[in-house]
Amino acid sequence: MPKSLAFQERVAAKIQADQPGTAIALYREMIEAAIDRRGRDNYRRATQYLQTVQYLYEQLQQQDTCQQYVQHLRTQHNNLPALKQKLSKAGF
Repeated sequence: MPKSLAFQERVAAKIQADQPGTAIALYREMIEAAIDRRGRDNYRRATQYLQTVQYLYEQLQQQDTCQQYVQHLRTQHNNLPALKQKLSKAGF
């Protein structure tokens, strides 16, 4: 994991209780970065971040926003069958 991504992950984890909106933004950046790096391990990492994002959206009672984001990911990365497989396996 690149150094800046590891730092971003630590920051997001620390602030998610007090600043869930900011944490969601950081996690979404990390999701996109993981997907851009391609490969099943990175897609797995992206789905792990997405599970955290889903939890945070639930805490904010914004489940619809999370569903829209997942749909956006599926549409934007329609040409990545391994990603879609990982998303489905994770329940998205």
